[in-house]
Amino acid sequence: MRELGYMIDCSRGQVPRVETIKKYIDILSSFHYTYLMLYTEDTYEMEGHPYFGYMRGRYTKEEFREIDTYAASKGIELRGCFQTLAHMLRIQRHAPYRDLYDVYNIFMVKDERVYSLIDDMFKNMSQLISSKKIHIGMDEAWYLGRGKYLDKYGHEKIRDIMEYHLNRVSEIGKKYGYTCYIWGDMLMSAYLEHNIVKLPDNVIPYIWRYSPIGNKETNKEINLYKKLSPEGLAYAGGVEKWRGFVPHNAYSFASLKEQIISCIKNGVDNYLVTAWADGAADASVFSSLPGIFYASVLWRGLKLNKETKQEFYDVIGIKFDDYLHIDDLNRYNQPKSRYKQNINDLSFIHLYNDPLQNLYREVEGSEYFDFYNKCQKTMQKLSKNENYGYIFKSLAALAKVLKVKSSLAKNIEETYKNKG
Repeated sequence: MRELGYMIDCSRGQVPRVETIKKYIDILSSFHYTYLMLYTEDTYEMEGHPYFGYMRGRYTKEEFREIDTYAASKGIELRGCFQTLAHMLRIQRHAPYRDLYDVYNIFMVKDERVYSLIDDMFKNMSQLISSKKIHIGMDEAWYLGRGKYLDKYGHEKIRDIMEYHLNRVSEIGKKYGYTCYIWGDMLMSAYLEHNIVKLPDNVIPYIWRYSPIGNKETNKEINLYKKLSPEGLAYAGGVEKWRGFVPHNAYSFASLKEQIISCIKNGVDNYLVTAWADGAADASVFSSLPGIFYASVLWRGLKLNKETKQEFYDVIGIKFDDYLHIDDLNRYNQPKSRYKQNINDLSFIHLYNDPLQNLYREVEGSEYFDFYNKCQKTMQKLSKNENYGYIFKSLAALAKVLKVKSSLAKNIEETYKNKG
């Protein structure tokens, strides 16, 4: 069975309300997605762990069950998604968890208290979500074994530590009947170094990549991962919305296209679109709708044309090309095509650049006034939309500020010199 999934980051910045998740479920169902993952590091209620999600807007058990039931009614499978090795930094501030870490945000492997906590996490999730497919993270633990673990056990290869931990965690997953998915970067690193990694029989890795590398290299990557995991494989791409207030849908199109085409060609039947919220999750959770739809079009073997764009309009109520204007505040001097874009953070830089220090002189000046003025007018037109106009209204207000802010430092400097 071919699967198309979407992941919402519910751990960085604001935690989306239940009503927001339900709205997303409606959209995903209309866009022919099959499953949804809510990335929750600690933002859920768990018995015996009052500091999980403390003051962070965590989901209650009742809310998680409500989401699960609603998703099932729309033909969407809700899957659990948490971390069992790294990226668990936020609970470290609380006393009951401070001694569970090796270094930075990485759990202390071989500490039985860690596996007791992970057992509680699996048990809790099994009570909230009906699906027996779960994502257990395990990515980017590059300093594994280099902190307290090194002091206690001496130097060991990351590969050996990783395999020990993965086997322990997968056994806990089996206890609760789970097929476990993991991010594949740590395993692939070990595989490339040692040429052999034995995966537990209930573990399936995701390749993950959020930028284009070309069809040839993508095919190579998939075939390399197939050697690591011949029994099963999934691929995770993403719609870039984790840099400031403005997404990069158009930038994401290139990577989505090469990845999905390569997955279909190479028999990878599970593709996941991620929407991370690194930083403060400044961009709206709905800002990446064009990229989410584009992935669906490609996954169904279709092309983005007048007919498929009509599907987007029927669901969202805004024309596809009009919604893509949401990218515009970062498109100064970008290609005129709506579907080509290099990535940058121009609007974020202009907003936060200190006019008295002016660390970004190379992107300061009056030439940006007309650009932001045009953006403001475009966003104001789209702000009249009944469903998503509020997003464009916010961006219109941002553009209005940036018209002044983008040249404020130089204006202050010139004024000072002229009066000097």
